[in-house]
Amino acid sequence: MYPLRVLPRSSQVPWRRYLWLLCLLLVQVCPRWALADETPLRVMTYNLHGAYVTAQTALAVLRPHRPDLLLLQEVRNVDYLAGLGRALGLSYWHFAPYTRERGGVAILSRWPLGPAQTLPWPQSRQGKLALAAQVAFSARTVWATSVHMDNPLVGKTPPTFWQKLGLFWREFFTTTPRMQEAQALRDWLQQLGAAETIIGGDFNSVPFARADRYLRQYFRDALAIDLAQYFRGTYWGPPHGPFLPRVDYVYYSPHWQVVEAQVIQHKASDHFPVLAVLIAAPALKPL
Repeated sequence: MYPLRVLPRSSQVPWRRYLWLLCLLLVQVCPRWALADETPLRVMTYNLHGAYVTAQTALAVLRPHRPDLLLLQEVRNVDYLAGLGRALGLSYWHFAPYTRERGGVAILSRWPLGPAQTLPWPQSRQGKLALAAQVAFSARTVWATSVHMDNPLVGKTPPTFWQKLGLFWREFFTTTPRMQEAQALRDWLQQLGAAETIIGGDFNSVPFARADRYLRQYFRDALAIDLAQYFRGTYWGPPHGPFLPRVDYVYYSPHWQVVEAQVIQHKASDHFPVLAVLIAAPALKPL
């Protein structure tokens, strides 16, 4: 059995010194990174049905869900909007009126908003539009967008079965006003430089229609987190049918991920609101 040979101190490998040198090198050469911010952002979109829903009724629906960001359609006027904001603690707002109907779209936010940007649909016969503004949220900036697309059934008598079938065919396979508005929306947001985006609204189009398929090339649908919620109807007003259609959406850019999403089935308006709780996507972010 051979005795262990102990190297003199001068010949031992100075591994601690090399480890410190490696750490210093990483600090100097590599970019500084931090984990994504996990502060949740509670987003709701809601079509308030114009003059038919009082502020007290709307608050009874909204308040239990503690929204941080509200993307609204068919808002009566600015006084109505400001009253909702005060009651919900959402101090910052923008309102954009429809051009051919009463009311408008709006954004309510817990955090400061940048200047309002509007996009009236070029081919709209109803004066609908989109409204966008930057939100200063948790040391980052995100574009919030409230959208209302044209209703294909407005001003028409209740459709027959065959008329409904024709409507679905057109929405799924042809270029309808909703499809044109979806393209205009995406192009407009790109021109604004709105890379980090949250979009909510009444799209008057069902899942997998051409407008939805187009938007999902660039954004994600919050309700896709839950199959039961994904197909849950959001419009229960006339014309009635055996199934409630989902026409209200919260879309978001890949900078975010959903931790909760649901259709709030409360019959105050003729639409149900949609809630989405978002956090930053779990990618490493530069400091």
